[in-house]
Amino acid sequence: GDRRRAEHSEIREKESAGLVRNDVARRRRKRHGAITAGPGHAASVVGGENTTPILPVFFSPFSARVRAALIGRPRAVVCGITAARLHGFPLEVPESSAEPVHLLLPARQTRAQPRGIRLHFSDLDVDQRVELGGIPLTSPERTLADLVLAAQSREVAVAHLDAALHRGLVPSLAGARAAAEGRRGFRQTTDWWSLADGRAETPLETRLRLLLADNGLAPVELQWPVMDGTGQIITRLDLAWPAQRLDVEADTFSATSPPAMIYQDRHRGNILAALRWTVLRFSVADVTWHPERVVSAVTRVLAARAAERAEASRAVAEASAAGTAAVAERLWAS
Repeated sequence: GDRRRAEHSEIREKESAGLVRNDVARRRRKRHGAITAGPGHAASVVGGENTTPILPVFFSPFSARVRAALIGRPRAVVCGITAARLHGFPLEVPESSAEPVHLLLPARQTRAQPRGIRLHFSDLDVDQRVELGGIPLTSPERTLADLVLAAQSREVAVAHLDAALHRGLVPSLAGARAAAEGRRGFRQTTDWWSLADGRAETPLETRLRLLLADNGLAPVELQWPVMDGTGQIITRLDLAWPAQRLDVEADTFSATSPPAMIYQDRHRGNILAALRWTVLRFSVADVTWHPERVVSAVTRVLAARAAERAEASRAVAEASAAGTAAVAERLWAS
């Protein structure tokens, strides 16, 4: 009757969250207690051996999938990209229902991979586990280590490091690096950790910085403040060469960007032009498909600035020499 319909409804809900119907049914048969739930909390089993901690309800399909994946797995800890989303790591790939929930289980657990869930197996140190809203997950440091080790490229890994520092998700990289040491893939990442810079605000800024540094054009400053005559900051530059008055901007504008942002950026560009700054803007497409154009453009501007400075120095030297000669002539004449 009503109880059977309720059970079928729960099974359908879990199945839509990424759990296999047979797996859900098996867990239901193994339970011997009643399901209870307090106001604003997910259900938990009382009286059975497969009890699950009561989890606060988060009103999003993503958190619902995470809660569903944890049911019947009391030793599981949310890890990887799933933990990163819960911690608030900025990720370039948007969350989707097709993305599996990543869980970490002790190494001795079963290796079966349920649908909608990606199980990882490793022993976790006590200080690498935290709770967020009642959900057990890897600490920010361990999560960052997982992201770096799983990154498909140096650029992606360093972007994760930059973002974690910029947003204050970790106080430093020491804990994350320690959590990565000795694990598979760490040797490849050894030189990446020192490339991190928490001043970068977007992954594109990170990619631009690495591209230019690889070609001997490392920016002198990041997020360089430009001030007006009163000392007030009027803007900040993504990648700057202050002495050469060169600004390289990571262009993240798209067709859906608000008009107000576009107008504000134009006004900003006019101010920099009045201050004799050269502004170069590069998009993801530029960095991905035409990196040589990025390098060439920056090289040309820096070379032009160097030539201008050399010419100015030569003019000053000539003027100084001419002035010295005139003084000598006057002294000789006297």
